[in-house]
Amino acid sequence: MSLGRKTLLIATLALAGLGGLLYAAMTNILSKGVEKAMVISYVTVSVIVAGGGFFLVTLLLMNQLVLTRLARLNATISAMSASGDFSRRLQIDGRDELAGLALEINALLRALQESRSASVTSVASVLSVVTPPDSQPTSSEAPDDLSVSDSLHGHLEDSSPNAAEELFAQLFHSLPFALAVCSAEDQRLREFNDHFLNLIGSSRDKLLGRTLAELEIWTDAPEREHWLRLLDSQQSVREFQCRFRTPAGGVRDTLGFLEWLQVGAERLFVFAACDITGHINQEVQLRHNQKTEAMGQLAAGFAHDFNNLLAIVQGYTSILLSSQGLDGQATKALKEVAAAAERAANLTRQLLTFSRKQFMQPKTLDLNRLLQGLESTLQRLLGESSVLKFNLSPAAPLVRADSGMLEQLIVNLAVNARECMPRGGELAIQTAAVDLAPNDLRQKTEAQPGRFACVTVTDTGCGFEPSTLNRIFEPFFSSKGAGKGTGMGLATAFAIVKQHHGWIDVTSQPGQGATFKIFLPSEIKAASAPKPPPPGAPGGKEKILLVEDEPGLCAMVEGILRRYGYKVFTAPNGIQAIQLWKQQKAEFDLLLTDMVMPEGLTGRQLAEKLKAQNPALKVIYSSGYSVDLVTEEGMELTEGLNFLQKPYHPQKLAQTVRACLDSAAKPALAAA
Repeated sequence: MSLGRKTLLIATLALAGLGGLLYAAMTNILSKGVEKAMVISYVTVSVIVAGGGFFLVTLLLMNQLVLTRLARLNATISAMSASGDFSRRLQIDGRDELAGLALEINALLRALQESRSASVTSVASVLSVVTPPDSQPTSSEAPDDLSVSDSLHGHLEDSSPNAAEELFAQLFHSLPFALAVCSAEDQRLREFNDHFLNLIGSSRDKLLGRTLAELEIWTDAPEREHWLRLLDSQQSVREFQCRFRTPAGGVRDTLGFLEWLQVGAERLFVFAACDITGHINQEVQLRHNQKTEAMGQLAAGFAHDFNNLLAIVQGYTSILLSSQGLDGQATKALKEVAAAAERAANLTRQLLTFSRKQFMQPKTLDLNRLLQGLESTLQRLLGESSVLKFNLSPAAPLVRADSGMLEQLIVNLAVNARECMPRGGELAIQTAAVDLAPNDLRQKTEAQPGRFACVTVTDTGCGFEPSTLNRIFEPFFSSKGAGKGTGMGLATAFAIVKQHHGWIDVTSQPGQGATFKIFLPSEIKAASAPKPPPPGAPGGKEKILLVEDEPGLCAMVEGILRRYGYKVFTAPNGIQAIQLWKQQKAEFDLLLTDMVMPEGLTGRQLAEKLKAQNPALKVIYSSGYSVDLVTEEGMELTEGLNFLQKPYHPQKLAQTVRACLDSAAKPALAAA
């Protein structure tokens, strides 16, 4: 019977007894003709006294049924926890919930006991291989309290010693982690498997019989002593991180385990280690990517807003320079302003490239041809004291990339090489085709299998320290010291390669230069033919709807377009643009809109709404962000036709507007 039913039965019996007592009392009082007030007083006192009595009886019965049994369960479990003896079982009384709990605990204890026996069996089996026969006690010398491992040794030897040794030798050496058995007295290595040798990069004859201290494989000797002291104070030490030094100078990160073993009269301890170097490297790379992504978001927001301001500066400067009546001094000052604005625009383009929000125009390219076109530029960058060498392989595959970005990538690497070679040196650039199989990518967390074009850039400069090498691709990090360099050159190069779905490998030693290997996915298509020069920029009489949320830029663009003869209507966001569209009865020839705008309506959404009413409407998008960021499925954007990269010059604006208006009737957006 369950505890709930027992409680209900006790309460029912108590109530029945109380009712019977009250009935007998009332019958006796009424038969004697006692006054009504006396009857009420007597009944009240009787109910209180009887109720309290029956309540006390109920508590005593529940204490016997529940609390006493719970205390007994607690005492038994505490004793098993203290002794570690999982062979004991809880006493089962009755068939209620407490009895069911005891049954479940007994089943758990039985499973723990079986698991522990299996573990001891495995350990004892391994020890049968690594422990000499004469170190095991004979049956006449064995004490009464033989350990499980000792008894298993005897069982294995009696059944089939050779078969058991062969089986467990294979087990010891095939386990997927490093194992080493050491003497507790002097920490001398008794046995180890091949994974242990591979972990520390040594051979068997150099390790056998030596102590842990003599090996000098721990990067931190006090840390080794700390874990061994901790092992002395308890039975085992588990899941601690330690680092091993390899003969080649590398470091391996491991997750270690230490456990005491008693083999006959000799006390040993086993050390097990799992190599987690790859996982640690992946975590470091993940944290680096997250930090870079956060800084990229910040840089992109700054660059986007700054580009709007630069567009205003460049636009009005161009307008003033094209006007008549300026004296020589004013013209010179305006040209300096224009040059400064152009340098600022280049800096924001680097920020956008680093954040992967720079507009890309990928096409099929021949890397050899692109590098040959940069030869004179690179030689001027390096100066007369440095030598530029090319080793271009005819077998280098084509790639699909943005030619301007790849040129910037190579130039940034050349500038870095020049800074590392203040007294001159040699910069070598070579191309090659590389085929990578999955087995080649174990140490490259970002690599992918397939065919790649590899561009190798090697300099003979001062090289990098290991601490610097780990940070060279971080934005705003410069090894040149405070005030020297922006710290964006290599960060931008890294971002360009990532944006093209490739990766960079860097090797360097102090005083021995540096080698950058850039891997880019290969392309099967033929290289694209060069584009013809852009046409002139005649004006027109068409009606243009201009949507721009930056007031200064909007006013400047409106003024430029009006100078070319266009009729321009402006709106600061998509909502007001729709209202203006309705007021003008949809009689517009061109929509020139920013892609990212306030009020919850993007340039893409605005264009879809307006083209639904006027399919012949031409659309030009403008943004400082990358087409990869703002382009959605179905969009086809082409620089100079239906896309304008901010900041842009007035002539570029006029050329793009005219080219879009004169283009064939092709929708800028695919039909939804």
